[in-house]
Order: sequence, then structure tokens, then C-alpha cells
Amino acid sequence: MRSGFVMRIREGREAEYRELHAQRNPLGDGIREACRRAGFRNYSLFTGGPTGNWVFGYFETDDLDTSIASLGADPANDAWQAMVTPLMELPATFADSDEVTLLAEVFHLE
Repeated sequence: MRSGFVMRIREGREAEYRELHAQRNPLGDGIREACRRAGFRNYSLFTGGPTGNWVFGYFETDDLDTSIASLGADPANDAWQAMVTPLMELPATFADSDEVTLLAEVFHLE
């Protein structure tokens, strides 16, 4: 299953958000491994938009609900969210569908 989502970074925190994701450190490596354990693959984030603070994310998973629940229960995710959530206009978690806007796929070309 392919999924896309959008979020917004708090204005003025864009560089911090990009830097956090670019860093190779135990916390960043921990969330990467937690995503893999939860079944996420081909996970990418893009930033931009008219104000530069939009985030578009794309990932694939076999079972979205199971992957979200598994990641939500992983301690590595708690540590990561403690760092990322303050940077976001909306919390950076899938735990509540009102917090992240999942997008419907309308076209795919293989």
C-alpha cells in the first residue's frame, strides 16, 4: 500500500526540521530502524510549498493500521516525537488521524 501525507512545520523552524532529519545520530538511526520494524519502506519526506514550511511524505507498507500501531508503541518513536513535534504546526504522529492529513492516491504509473 502506497500512502502520502502532508504536515506543516512551524514558521521559522524549517532549517531545524531539515537539519534534524539529515543528521546521522543514534536518535535518528533509532527512528529509522523503528520505521523498518513497523513495516514502513520507501519512506521519503519533501519540504517546500509557497511558504517553505510544508512537508509531503510518502511511504509504502503492507498494512497501514498495523504499521502505525507498531511505530506508535516503539520507544524510539517516543524519543523522536519529543524532538520533532515542537517543530510542527500539527503533531508529527499518525496516532490520531486528525493530526496528519493522509492523502488518497488518484494515479500511479509503474
